[in-house]
Amino acid sequence: MKYIWIASCLWLMTCSMQSFAQPPQLQAGGKIQRIDHDGQDAPQVFDAERWTIVALIQRRGVTVQWACEPFRLVSDPSAAVDAQLSIEITKSNRGTRWVESIPQARTDFRMGNLEALVMVESDDAGVAQAGLTVTFLGDEIPLLMAGEYETTVIGTITEN
Repeated sequence: MKYIWIASCLWLMTCSMQSFAQPPQLQAGGKIQRIDHDGQDAPQVFDAERWTIVALIQRRGVTVQWACEPFRLVSDPSAAVDAQLSIEITKSNRGTRWVESIPQARTDFRMGNLEALVMVESDDAGVAQAGLTVTFLGDEIPLLMAGEYETTVIGTITEN
């Protein structure tokens, strides 16, 4: 009878530990960003957006990706302007190595590249903050149509 009781306790302990397992989390730190074009023939850079990465029990680490498509003119979605993403780890806990494996990427609408994707990876459980910068590459278009352009950045986190 003693062995059965021990086995039951181990099973209960395993179940309770699994029920507290937390999936990794990716938290955007801000709100929708807007800028007005400054009239200069130069890329228009949005302020860096802070994202918090929380992977408390993922001992093999996590991979985080952010992606977007070109900016589209709201009144005429066939008009597109390329977008660029840049990512940088700005803060992290000690003991976990974070790497910007794809630190910068851009779309190229004319060449058919409709996705910019940047990525960071960790080698262990940990917490980090990343700064994501979005750039509107309207300076590459000879005649930029007036109006409001938009794109959406989507962040995903997966366990390694």
